[in-house]
Amino acid sequence: MIITDYLRSKRDLTWDYAKQCGVGHGVIRLPEDPAFDICDLSHWQSVYKEFTDFGIKPIVVEPMPNALHDHIKAGDEKRDESIEKVIRMLPIMDRLDIRTICLNFMAHVGWYRTDYNIE
Repeated sequence: MIITDYLRSKRDLTWDYAKQCGVGHGVIRLPEDPAFDICDLSHWQSVYKEFTDFGIKPIVVEPMPNALHDHIKAGDEKRDESIEKVIRMLPIMDRLDIRTICLNFMAHVGWYRTDYNIE
């Protein structure tokens, strides 16, 4: 069994809680800092190392970075550039043994419920 938790790219208290609960694998959110280059292996390695040094192996990226998937889903002028970046990102994920990336089909919205009052 693999026990995972959703963790942001910068260490915070949730990392400690995850380790206390026996989490050894992470569903990670990548930095949304403009300095983080999604196509640069060394940037990925830095994030990956921070997790593995803490004892958590990243195995899923969630979500696909908003700076990419919003343009792809909206089909705007940055769509093709964003698709190219995703194509260049996938071999980096493969090299780090991260085989899953989560995305959705709603542009500019992570998720949305039609009604919060439905039981």
